[in-house]
Amino acid sequence: MEEIKTAWEPIQQTLAATSSKFNKKVIFSEIGYASFDRAPIAPNECCSGNPNLETQDVLFEAFFETVWQQDWFKGVFWWSWDA
Repeated sequence: MEEIKTAWEPIQQTLAATSSKFNKKVIFSEIGYASFDRAPIAPNECCSGNPNLETQDVLFEAFFETVWQQDWFKGVFWWSWDA
């Protein structure tokens, strides 16, 4: 969890600066993590590796504990994978 939250720090700094520069809040056009081992390494590679719900849970929780509560953050569109 801490490693993922730390990984968000430079991203948040960039987004906060961009938000401030343009006086606009940031909306994520898509975010989501598949429930697989490789999700933190390659989130765009759906279904690679072994199924792992715990990894998925940690990734989403780190997002909520970091980005979600920032003043510059406006909202998110959640990625959906239809089976």
